[in-house]
Amino acid sequence: MSWVRRFVRFHGVRHPAELGEAEVVAFLTHLSVERRVSAATQAQALAALLFLYKEVVGRPFWLTPWWVQAPGEPQRLKAAIQAAAGGEFVRYETTHTAADGSV
Repeated sequence: MSWVRRFVRFHGVRHPAELGEAEVVAFLTHLSVERRVSAATQAQALAALLFLYKEVVGRPFWLTPWWVQAPGEPQRLKAAIQAAAGGEFVRYETTHTAADGSV
């Protein structure tokens, strides 16, 4: 739960249900760039956030609003997460269109 606590504190103690893609990316980027954590440590933080959104917030990570814009994207993300949870190395890339139409 340490990663969840750090995520919430990083964003000024806001409830995770209020946070979106930008906040998740900002936190993971902060870990990588500023804290200089390893890829494995960053993966642990992401796993904790996946748990948070699925079990605590009550919505699977792949069904959060920032993933449901592109057809088929939630299913591809779910498959990638399940493969990673099974121990497979997964590199997942996608193009995301923001609310203002930018990529």
